[in-house]
Amino acid sequence: MKTYSLLGWSDGGITAVIMAACCPDRVKKLVVWGANAFVTQEDAELYEKVRNIDNWSEAMRKPFMEVYGEEYFRTQFSLWVDAMCTYVKKFNGNVLMFLSELCEIMISILAD
Repeated sequence: MKTYSLLGWSDGGITAVIMAACCPDRVKKLVVWGANAFVTQEDAELYEKVRNIDNWSEAMRKPFMEVYGEEYFRTQFSLWVDAMCTYVKKFNGNVLMFLSELCEIMISILAD
């Protein structure tokens, strides 16, 4: 059976934690940084304040636009803010609320 060392930053950290929780026998090492396992109401309010990227400085906005293009980045960032706010409103901030369901999906993918 193959084992993996996982590195995860930000939302990739959440993905790495899910895999480690679901398949501990497949994960040799785990390094996670900058990931949200929990989102507070204060976090959600801060995300809402930066949702409109037109209010960002050019220096902050430019690298994202160069990589993703304006329309895609604008849309995806707004959807990300929606997701973070949903964790607070519907799940009391618990980002890993559906860990058992996510484990079933992960196990199914790795079995193929």
